[in-house]
Amino acid sequence: MGSAKSTKRTEDDEEPDSMRGVDDRQVLVYQQKVLDHQDQSLDMLSSALERTKHVGIAIGNELEEQSFLLGDLQKDVETTDRVFQFAIH
Repeated sequence: MGSAKSTKRTEDDEEPDSMRGVDDRQVLVYQQKVLDHQDQSLDMLSSALERTKHVGIAIGNELEEQSFLLGDLQKDVETTDRVFQFAIH
């Protein structure tokens, strides 16, 4: 097995200045806090995306209904136009 290494961070480690001289346990606690914060942020983002998805579905449904109604209106306008054309000639 390898020799025991000091758990104290040194100036030689490539890490932010705010973490220099901090022992492994403190780094682990800090990393866990960062992960917890990221998890909370991702949960909020997930909720926002879920709401956006539902809004998008509702908009899609509304567009389908409006398209159907416009199709009916177009048929009615064409029928009325034919009646007017017949009445004029």
